[in-house]
Amino acid sequence: MNELTNDTSWRPLLSRPDLNPWVAAPCRPAVHERRADWIASLPDHVRMRTDFNLSLAVFAVFAVFAVFAVFIEIVVRRAAER
Repeated sequence: MNELTNDTSWRPLLSRPDLNPWVAAPCRPAVHERRADWIASLPDHVRMRTDFNLSLAVFAVFAVFAVFAVFIEIVVRRAAER
């Protein structure tokens, strides 16, 4: 008989890694460790391009915020002139 057929409660099932994919198995490395291993396995030129793309994305976010701030300032000044 299956061990799950005797269990009428669903809560213990949530803590089982084989039944709940959100629970990390003890033998499986964490997500950030797997990502670090994957990034370390990339060739140098790909890794440098990835770092550049990340820097470019951060710069783009700040640029969008700056443009939005200037737009808000222009709108506020026009509203104050009226």
